[in-house]
Amino acid sequence: MELSAEFSRVLRCKAVSQTSDTIYSDKVYLPSSFLSSLLDSRNRTNNQNSAHNQFMAAHHRQPLHTPPDTNNASDYAFGDSDQLPSPLIFRLVQRSAVPPSEKAKHADRKAVYCGVREFSSEEGHVGVPEWLMRDAGLVAGDSVAVEFVRPEKGLFAQLQALDGAAKQVGDLRALLEAHMRSKLTALAVGETFQVPVGGMNRPLSFSVVALEPMNVVDIVDTDLSVDIVHADASVINSQMDDDSIGELVPGVAHNLEVTGGQSRIFQLHIPAQIKSTDVVVTCQPGGDVSVFPAGLTMYVSIIGFAAATRATVEVHFDAHREAESTVLAETALEAGPNESVCTNCGSNVPKDRFIMHQTVCERHNSKCQHCPRVFKRGSVEFEQHWHCNICTEAGDVDDRDKHIYFSHTPHACSCNPVHMYASVIELTAHRRTECPERLIECQYCHTNVAQGSLPTTAEAILRGQHEHEWSCGSRSISCVKCKAYVPIRQVKTHMQLHEMKEQRARANIVPCVNRECARERGDNPLGLCAICFGPLYSGQHDPDNQRLLKRLARTMHSQLTSGCGSKQCKNLHCVSGRANVSNDVVPLTQTAAAAMLIPVLKAYAPLATATNGYLIIDYSGIDLHLCI
Repeated sequence: MELSAEFSRVLRCKAVSQTSDTIYSDKVYLPSSFLSSLLDSRNRTNNQNSAHNQFMAAHHRQPLHTPPDTNNASDYAFGDSDQLPSPLIFRLVQRSAVPPSEKAKHADRKAVYCGVREFSSEEGHVGVPEWLMRDAGLVAGDSVAVEFVRPEKGLFAQLQALDGAAKQVGDLRALLEAHMRSKLTALAVGETFQVPVGGMNRPLSFSVVALEPMNVVDIVDTDLSVDIVHADASVINSQMDDDSIGELVPGVAHNLEVTGGQSRIFQLHIPAQIKSTDVVVTCQPGGDVSVFPAGLTMYVSIIGFAAATRATVEVHFDAHREAESTVLAETALEAGPNESVCTNCGSNVPKDRFIMHQTVCERHNSKCQHCPRVFKRGSVEFEQHWHCNICTEAGDVDDRDKHIYFSHTPHACSCNPVHMYASVIELTAHRRTECPERLIECQYCHTNVAQGSLPTTAEAILRGQHEHEWSCGSRSISCVKCKAYVPIRQVKTHMQLHEMKEQRARANIVPCVNRECARERGDNPLGLCAICFGPLYSGQHDPDNQRLLKRLARTMHSQLTSGCGSKQCKNLHCVSGRANVSNDVVPLTQTAAAAMLIPVLKAYAPLATATNGYLIIDYSGIDLHLCI
């Protein structure tokens, strides 16, 4: 069924800049005049329908427009009103100057469906995300018809995964739900959209195969049943990276190369019959190699620090022995009473042989001038021994480029290219903790996403939530017990309150009379808990409770006229509490405060005449608000 356009306007197409909000979104930017024209068009349509219905009613005929069906949320939202429906869905169709005889070709042009992000585009232009332009076959400057349509709410969608990597995603349905909720407005059969996945170099592509109840559906605020069809084996094999260099053959060396500042992972296959042999990986200076064995498959990671880094992978049958080290001991034990310490090698030598040892040692051994290491004179280790002139790091000459790159070369994070970190170590600490691009598994949408910017509110800081989890947890759901709408991040606390009320009801716990407190009532004449009654307690003999009631009156009168002075107070019957909550710092007058005390003191009046009188007081009618 073809959707009819209720309003249409031709605009020039332009690409919008790619940001985190627009790169995978189907929402476009329209000019402000488009909104005005759309509202005028709807008002004219409503006025025409109203006049026609009045004419038909006067002649006892069926009205042109029937009242909306309130059982159908879509029809009810699109009823005759001055307000526009939500969401606004538009169809983009390319238009070009062609002869009238070829206008039929317009029907063959591919139409794409989208929502609107803002009415802030420059006049006469529509800003369209690049992926949506490619899907519609549009280029910047094309004339495009923007048509307002009303598809029905979607009930079912069948999606075809075009990437074999989709099977590697742990919770694919949660990933699709989060992406479709935040990025997409409508789906159309034949449409292809991309979903970014945290930790993957490229997004996953999905094609819409089938939809119900029509070929174009609205997916905003609806329960959509999704069926996912994965790609077959031939498609997966064709999409594999060309980093596999085949099987390792004994005696044949495989040369691998990466450019400076880059990294690459190669996949090597080891034949089963030689899996017990040694695989030797060597790398030239200026690079780093890591090997990850996985059964008969081995992954070799190469990181280049020089202009071009080469590595060699080769299989050897004969076990090789490492060359004998020519590095002598760096430290020696404490010399005994009959021993002396050689000033060249640091060894403990008997005193009777010390002169001979020192003569031979200085002839054959050399001590590093910067560290206590001793080498054989003329050895390869001594020639390649190296010390960093910036820090105290030492090692071989082959490690110099790697050390300079990691420890003394400034690096910028992709989240803020302007700010430079002194070393890879500092950059790693940033990427591991506060970087907005750090991948986390959201506890609410269960997808791997970037955590976003640092929290700014006190609650977010206490919860340890960054931008994504804070905004994702702000979505409200209805409580199954009280039907109240509660933010997702507060559901656990909200349910604990229900559980606490149920436990209190089962245990028959009587609460404190103070309305600002939720503790259990204590054994005192005022019906307060131990915490609330503590400031009012006195050890003086008071059989008729007169002094107790005077202390209560002074405390309440002080709250109403001058406040308790606490910056954390939320008691609206206290000057300090009103100042913290609503910036209302005007205290009550002495007369007004005394008038508010009279009902409370009358309720406690039996305490002054009855022995143990607090047992006969009706505490349920006492409106007591004490700061705690």
